Amino acid sequence: MKLDIGCGLNYKKPFDEWTHLDANHADHVEIVCDFGKIDLPDGSVDEIWIGDVIEHIEPWRIREVLAEWHRILKPRGKIGGQTPNLMKTVQDYVSNGMTIREALVPRIYGWTDRPTEQHYVTFTQESLSKLFADNGFNVRDYSASPGHSECYWWFVFSGTKA
Repeated sequence: MKLDIGCGLNYKKPFDEWTHLDANHADHVEIVCDFGKIDLPDGSVDEIWIGDVIEHIEPWRIREVLAEWHRILKPRGKIGGQTPNLMKTVQDYVSNGMTIREALVPRIYGWTDRPTEQHYVTFTQESLSKLFADNGFNVRDYSASPGHSECYWWFVFSGTKA
């Protein structure tokens, strides 16, 4: 099984072979649940994609959620995703003349009109790798960064269950 966690209300990914999981109901979502309480057996998932998700998890829940993802992922299973790059955000603000509203607010804080779209943390490559390592994952491949042109300031990362 390939699991797209946090596939969102606006399904855009060509992930037809994936099972879609989100906290919100939508036509394309097969599993609706909390990201930290997924009703799947231990080691039942081959690959997890968490595009634009990790920054939306409350800091007080991050270990619980990562433990759940670790539980459902098979040994040496793949994990990948994308998330805003704090260093690129700061560089754009300092060097490229972007305003606070353009560079900092949406990239660091997200969209605050709904709790599920608020960002709680923004990562550097080092802090993201450490977070995953501290929770049983080996995430060190950032070679697909920065991702598509609309999100040139994002990391695209991949790794495995350690």
